[in-house]
Amino acid sequence: MAIVALVLVCFCSMLVAPPVDGIPASSGSLIFPACTDSIDNCGVCGGNDRACCSYRGVSDGSSCQCDGSQQPGDACGRWCHETVDGCGVCGGTGRSCCADGSVMDVHTGTCGPRRFELHVRDYPANPDGFPTTVIGVLQADLLVDGVNVLAFPGPVLRFVRGDQVEVTLVNDFHEKVSGLHWHGLHQLNNAWMDGTFGITECGVSPGTSFTYAFEVTQTGSFWYHSHVHAQYTEGLQGAIISEYAEDETDPVQAQFPYELDYSIMLMEWFHEPGRDQATHFDGPIAAFPNYTAEYPWPPISALMNGRGWFNCSRIHRCEEQVPGAGSGTIDNLKTECRLLRRPFFHEQCRSNEEWLPRVTNHYYCPQGQNIRLRLVCSSANIPMRFWIDKHNLTIVARDGDEIQPYEVDFVTVVVGQRIDVIVPCNAQVTGVNYPVFVMYTSANPAFFPAPERPEPGLYDNVWSFSYLRYTSASDSTAVDLSNLYSSLQAPNPDPEQPDVHLGDFDIFTDGDTLNEYKYRPLPSAASAPPATRRIVLDSRVIPGSSPGDELEWWFTNDESFKPPPEPLLLQKYFTPKKPQLIFGPEQGPEPNTAFTTSIINIEQDDVVEVVIVSRSSQQHPWHLHGYTVWFLGAEVLVPDPDDPPANVEEIITDFSYSGEFGDLSDTVSNVSLGDSWTVPPYGYMVFRFHANNPGPWLLHCHVDWHLALGMALVLDVHRNDKYQGLQKPPQLMPVCGSRQRAYALSSASHHGAATWTLAAFVTLVVFLMRH
Repeated sequence: MAIVALVLVCFCSMLVAPPVDGIPASSGSLIFPACTDSIDNCGVCGGNDRACCSYRGVSDGSSCQCDGSQQPGDACGRWCHETVDGCGVCGGTGRSCCADGSVMDVHTGTCGPRRFELHVRDYPANPDGFPTTVIGVLQADLLVDGVNVLAFPGPVLRFVRGDQVEVTLVNDFHEKVSGLHWHGLHQLNNAWMDGTFGITECGVSPGTSFTYAFEVTQTGSFWYHSHVHAQYTEGLQGAIISEYAEDETDPVQAQFPYELDYSIMLMEWFHEPGRDQATHFDGPIAAFPNYTAEYPWPPISALMNGRGWFNCSRIHRCEEQVPGAGSGTIDNLKTECRLLRRPFFHEQCRSNEEWLPRVTNHYYCPQGQNIRLRLVCSSANIPMRFWIDKHNLTIVARDGDEIQPYEVDFVTVVVGQRIDVIVPCNAQVTGVNYPVFVMYTSANPAFFPAPERPEPGLYDNVWSFSYLRYTSASDSTAVDLSNLYSSLQAPNPDPEQPDVHLGDFDIFTDGDTLNEYKYRPLPSAASAPPATRRIVLDSRVIPGSSPGDELEWWFTNDESFKPPPEPLLLQKYFTPKKPQLIFGPEQGPEPNTAFTTSIINIEQDDVVEVVIVSRSSQQHPWHLHGYTVWFLGAEVLVPDPDDPPANVEEIITDFSYSGEFGDLSDTVSNVSLGDSWTVPPYGYMVFRFHANNPGPWLLHCHVDWHLALGMALVLDVHRNDKYQGLQKPPQLMPVCGSRQRAYALSSASHHGAATWTLAAFVTLVVFLMRH
């Protein structure tokens, strides 16, 4: 036993953290390295403990200034771009550098990554006047008297390119696993952080937390959302803004100077939880006598940043079965009324003009200046329209990439997509110094099946609004609105007197599903390089017909996607020599079809061209994780998708893409970039991407119901069956499944000698005690 005790003492001494880079571990998190010589024209520091500046002189450790001429920057946790004596170059901001390469947060005096903590839970809310349950995304510093000001969307997360970020998700659900996907952020060489349940992670279990840690390598507008079941349709979503670093030029800011920018999340809204809608959609058919599986259709209302309006008289009309003006016949009410009911909570549905302005969002713009609006379509299903009364919009960016300015009266944003617009606040209203204008969003009727579009009353209600309020140029902040409520009224909130703009389909529909392919990149954007391989994906729907079937299934190349039993990333990284675990394959509803985990292997660093062909009458919003792609083009294969010929299936079957937008060997220039796009009805689209980001990346339709029923596949990017260049997994990565013990042991082996020392110690103690 004495030997065992000696071994224990030796082992404990081995676990004491050694100094890092010559700095004692007890020094704390904020360290000003002592400069000893002239470094990078910084000036001789003379042995003091102040940090070196990026120009001649040293910082003042108390005021974080260099040479007394620079003020501290307002961004915290930014990572320096160069290294000076172990201390990052601050880029002229005058902020103190930390030993870990970050810059000091001038507000808190701390070093390290930007940290956020988000709690998710079911939460009572009132998004559109109809009280219901949502998924709240709660941040402690946004609570007022312990109550969240707005349950969803979650807080806007602002980053700067180069930031190291840590976002801790705390799962406060009672029984549901959750997670966060960073829509549009590449997670370069860090697929562990993609947050795709079943593909890159096991998810965050109830009562636990997980910290997503990554470097921000892009600029632009993005969003985060759950990739578990239908959680984001119930509110688990939020916006991301990633700005240029201070030593970089923002091309939008340079051409259209602005002081204020806002993220606005646009979505359709239902009063039933997404999980219930998914169950109703999944079926099965004839689950009980007279049960019919149905598509979640139509939506009830529209929301802008979690707020909208619902006219409660629709409930009364449905209960009384009395057709109102603009609602057609009693038969036409059937579809509308199927999803309408009274609130479950002991609260009344409210849609009167006195209540509505008090919960409507307000956005501010200095008169005569510009604002930037970052529009995000976070719908489950439907592309959203956006316009502002008496204002044109200039589109300046799409999916985080700047484009050549494109002026429009209104814009359609497809599901998952982000469109940035500049709004010049120069409209004149006679006799009003600081006018207020209405910002609208509505469902795009072009997405709906053609036979249903003219049906009165069915979709006219799916719209909402916010207020754009001019301010003086000297006061661009939010002002006291207590005296303004009485003067603001909802724009025709009664569907029995529908707004003329919304009732005119010819004016406010966007039948051109190819409009987004007209965007052009900035001249500095890279061209699409020649491709080494072309992949053709044929997408179609097969309806269910027999008891026990789901309502429908979506197939790509005759495979309907089912998630694997264990995450693909964990399998290949931790147990590469074991057979890959996938779902099935199981026989599909037709010969030569299958339900399985669809995977296409991609050679790392290849340039791949993908053609997606759609046999559907709907437009479909697709999204690729981990990449920005070049959009070569798109085309509809029939003269009128709303009235397809009888032989439409034959036309699409006979179609063979032969390089209409460029041969594989061609470099294609002047094509836009993005990560979320529309595949037109009865048509196809073509994109290329450079497969330089290792990992299993999901490619899927972002209509949540279509994804749930198989409209997806995985592009697995690797070299020689290994993810070359992939970062080590995080130490506390959740593991799951039949191989979780192997995952855990393998993960431990990737995190230094301490873990192996512990394993060796335990083994040695057991050996000595037995002998």
